[in-house]
Order: sequence, then structure tokens, then C-alpha cells
Amino acid sequence: MNISAIVTAAGLSKRMGKQNKLLLDFNGKPLLHYIIDELLRSNVGEIIVVCGHEKESVMASLVNKKVKICFNENYKSGLTSSIQCGVKFAESNSDAYLIALSDMPFIKAELINQLIEKFHLNHRDESSKQIVVPQIKNRNSHPAIFSKDFKTAILAHQKNNGCKQIILDNMERVIFVKLDNERFGIDIDDLPTLEKYKQ
Repeated sequence: MNISAIVTAAGLSKRMGKQNKLLLDFNGKPLLHYIIDELLRSNVGEIIVVCGHEKESVMASLVNKKVKICFNENYKSGLTSSIQCGVKFAESNSDAYLIALSDMPFIKAELINQLIEKFHLNHRDESSKQIVVPQIKNRNSHPAIFSKDFKTAILAHQKNNGCKQIILDNMERVIFVKLDNERFGIDIDDLPTLEKYKQ
């Protein structure tokens, strides 16, 4: 199956102040590179990075990465528009979309492959479980995988908080993967958090 990974890297990083958090050094490399490097090690097909805020700088940091880049002209409107941009940009033969946030540096390729394998095992027909969501202490986390059957719903979605409502509206088609390692769910939103997890 062909899984298109969509990395949302278009945000304004408001809680980080004037700096673009994705380009800040985090233990030796830009924060953005962590999820991308793990996706490159994983079993996804294409990797699409959705840029917006400071797109030139973000694109320059990815010059040596084997990724595709698209620009979300509506990035100021929120996360949903970036996901939609990536889904539209994905290859037409994609079987599913893996939605990954760009500020979660502790996600590993092994976890990504675990989610993909779970999707493979449960994706049989239209009545099967077609959304895979990792959970940490019963809290939904990322990255999540959506079957191509949800493409129309994703593109029509109006709320700006990503695909949360799509998950809630289709609970009978969701399979949850319980995770024990709480670090997988850590996102870096501000300088105190960045400093806390620096080695």
C-alpha cells in the first residue's frame, strides 16, 4: 500500500515568540528534521512537507532531504488548511494519508511502521477500520493515518483544529494503538519546553 506522509510545517509558531521553532537547533539539528528523518527511515511512500510561514527558510533547510514541498497560501487560517494542501498535493494513487506534526521530535520510525502495519492489517474493505490513531493515557496523539476513503471528508472539513472532528464522527472506523512511552506525545511549542528537553 502507498502511504503519503504529510508533515505540517506552515504554522506561525506564535508561542515561540518571533522565532520559527521548526528551524531552531534542538540537540544538534533543526527541530523540523526529527520527524522528517524518521519518516525517511520508515515505510511511508512519499513525504510531503507543507510550508507557509517563512517558507523560503523552511525550504532551504530541506534542500538535501528527499521530500516534496507544497505551499499553503492559507496557512494563517490554521492546521486544517495545511492538511488539505498536503492531501491535494499527494499522489493520486495514495492509499492513505499519514498526518504528522512537525514539532514532535521523539516520534520514531519504528512507531510509524507500527501504525502502518496496524493500518495494513485492518484495512480490508469499506466497513473495516480505516483510521489509525495512537493513544497515550487515553489521549489521542500523532501521527494518525486516514484511508483515502476520507479524502473528501478531509477536504470538506471546516474546523481549524485538524482532523479531530473526523475521528470523533467516525469512531466505529477507528483503531487505537496504545503507547507506553509518553515522550512520543511531546510537542515543542515554546522555549521552556525546548530547553527542558535539550540534552
